Amino acid sequence: MKLKNFLFEDLDFLHYFIDKLNDVIINIKRFFRNLKLYYPILKTDEWWDFYHFENLIIHKLKDLEKHWGKDTHYEGDCFTKKRIQVLLKKWQKIQWYEDEHPTNLKEIENMKIHWFKEFGRLLPRLWD
Repeated sequence: MKLKNFLFEDLDFLHYFIDKLNDVIINIKRFFRNLKLYYPILKTDEWWDFYHFENLIIHKLKDLEKHWGKDTHYEGDCFTKKRIQVLLKKWQKIQWYEDEHPTNLKEIENMKIHWFKEFGRLLPRLWD
């Protein structure tokens, strides 16, 4: 009777444990990959203000642009990659405008608000 219990009940626990162990290993790998990816951004800013948030988003979009289409296979992924590229180009224009006209803060703020609205519209497509 004990052998039957071991074969049918305890082995289920063993399979469950092995599956959970695989999940833990995958999460540890992701943690170190993300740490390697975001460490340059994290070490540069100690205040964690809005500027830091902007840098994180741009860094993430650049990483998405680099890997988009290789790891994504669904209808509309080419459109999403083009939208990512458009957002990055618009961000470069905003940065250029900010450098050239540093006193026009209201216009810069409006440009950034418009950019973040476009990013918000793109966000559901990036949720993959």
